[in-house]
Amino acid sequence: MTQNRTLSLILPAFGAAIIAALAQIIIPIGAVPITLQTFAVGLVATILKPREATLAATLYLILGAIGLPVFAGGGGGLQAFFGPSAGYLLAYPFFAFVTSKLTHAETPIWKIFVALFWVMHLFLSVVSSACTFSERWAGLQL
Repeated sequence: MTQNRTLSLILPAFGAAIIAALAQIIIPIGAVPITLQTFAVGLVATILKPREATLAATLYLILGAIGLPVFAGGGGGLQAFFGPSAGYLLAYPFFAFVTSKLTHAETPIWKIFVALFWVMHLFLSVVSSACTFSERWAGLQL
């Protein structure tokens, strides 16, 4: 294995570790706490290549899904994907990929603004859909 290949396997693991560490810094407000989790995904995405950034975010979600306490507040397990913050979690790989693609030096500024508009629109749509799903799910559980 070459050094470049080894590095491309190690970097996503370090990225997932950074996201997991920063997710533990919490300001508890309402059902969805304010954490440095989203900031960490953006930070990792600006540092790593698109493939590595997407893998880091996906690895972070897999670690949380199998039960490791990597989500905000030390949470973990599949139940996190059915709570009020599920939309944020599920959008992380997409967010990491798009952010990493847009932070390359060759990207023209107009493409960044157009993509930013569509990413915000899509992200808000996913989050609102997830919140609606979570509210309906919570209503069924009562």
